[in-house]
Amino acid sequence: MCFKVLCRRCEKYTWGGCGNHLTNVYNSIQEGNHCMCRSWPGVVIPRPTQQPTQSRTPPQGITILFDCWRYAGKVIKSMFGHALGGRGKST
Repeated sequence: MCFKVLCRRCEKYTWGGCGNHLTNVYNSIQEGNHCMCRSWPGVVIPRPTQQPTQSRTPPQGITILFDCWRYAGKVIKSMFGHALGGRGKST
């Protein structure tokens, strides 16, 4: 019979015993508390569900650059009555 044992190296749970009941032992241990210092033969270990977080906002330097261009466009429009590169009606 297999049983869980506290690993002395990483202080997470590993297994002891015959090795024929490792799936039951693995499933009895809370996620994130499995020792990986020793293999778990015959156990399908799921990949971590946590995804790296990605920011949906552009880096601050990019935002400042776009703000500068937006401001420049407003200045040009106020000076000449239209923005550069526009495809609107010409006066």
